[in-house]
Amino acid sequence: MSHRDFSFVTDTATLCIFDTDCLRHRIDSDADWWCYPPEIQLSELAKGNVAFIDLGADGMYFGVVQTIPLEKMHIQFRLRTPSGHLFIGAGEEATSEGLEPDCTRGGLFVSVAGPFSTVQVARGKEGVIQLAVLPDSGSVENTFSSPLRLK
Repeated sequence: MSHRDFSFVTDTATLCIFDTDCLRHRIDSDADWWCYPPEIQLSELAKGNVAFIDLGADGMYFGVVQTIPLEKMHIQFRLRTPSGHLFIGAGEEATSEGLEPDCTRGGLFVSVAGPFSTVQVARGKEGVIQLAVLPDSGSVENTFSSPLRLK
């Protein structure tokens, strides 16, 4: 994959990115388990299980995923990718209430090489979300003190 375009709709102003194996422990959680308090998001991000990114507004978003580093990035984090299937889409599709993401609201699944990935995120021209998903052989070391926000 050199790059793939995608779109999604969100009513929570949130983009989420995760390997489906890493959120299986949330399968029986309420749908909004990740919303409050923010320490829940930060704990899961610190473990490399999921990244929730506040986009600032509800609506339809367009994006592109690539496998080469972004020239200019706003956010960078690391995720565990044991299954090699990374979901990128609306926060509403985060694993919960017996359901896993199925791209109902758009988004996409990308194949990645495990066991870890570095993800870079930026907002490009006309608000397009730019993502770079890069193979990584290290360990997860995310130490954010507040939830992720894409300006």
